[in-house]
Amino acid sequence: MLNYKDKININFSKAAVNYDRNAIFQKETGQLIIDTIRKENPKADTILDLGTGTGYLIDQISTFYPKAKIYGLDIASGMVEIAKNKFKNNKNISIIKGDIEA
Repeated sequence: MLNYKDKININFSKAAVNYDRNAIFQKETGQLIIDTIRKENPKADTILDLGTGTGYLIDQISTFYPKAKIYGLDIASGMVEIAKNKFKNNKNISIIKGDIEA
């Protein structure tokens, strides 16, 4: 029997290919983060995006912090695969498959 984390991995991995097109709530929430960064302009050398998904937010944040080391962590292997491919040529961005609770 699969535990809930295995189910999350499986279901989000299946959805990964179409995720950016369908993740409206996640994009709206991400936009609030981007708006806060624009407004407050915090300094950052290292950034961690927990539950990074396909890397949508990392893509946006990296424009504000082009020299920062950015890490994206996600439990779903399908999401990680897409994000890794998206940033394969950016040495400042590392995408890691992992569990936030671990």
